[in-house]
Amino acid sequence: MNGKTLAIQLLFSQIDYVIHKNEVATLLDKINTEKFAKIFNEVAENRGIIQDLCDRILCINNYTCCLESIYEYVGRMIEFAVAKGAIKYKNENPIL
Repeated sequence: MNGKTLAIQLLFSQIDYVIHKNEVATLLDKINTEKFAKIFNEVAENRGIIQDLCDRILCINNYTCCLESIYEYVGRMIEFAVAKGAIKYKNENPIL
C-alpha cells in the first residue's frame, strides 16, 4: 500500500460519511495514512488477516475507539486504497 497516494486521494474524497466524524478524526490523528499503510504492509507481510489489522489499530488507539468504527474505518480505507490505486496485490505464487 502506498501511503502517500492514499493521503493525497483522501484530501479529495472523504470516507467519514458512515463513521462518526469524531472517531474518524481520532483515528486519522493517531494513525495517519503513512502509518496505516505501514501497519497494513506489516500485517500483509506476516500473512495476517483483516482482524489482525483491526486489533493492531485498536491497540494503538488504547482501546478507546468503538471496535465497529475500527472495522468500518479499516474496510473503507482498504476499499479507498484499492479504488485509488494505492494498493497493489502481489501474487507470489505464479500458478494462481
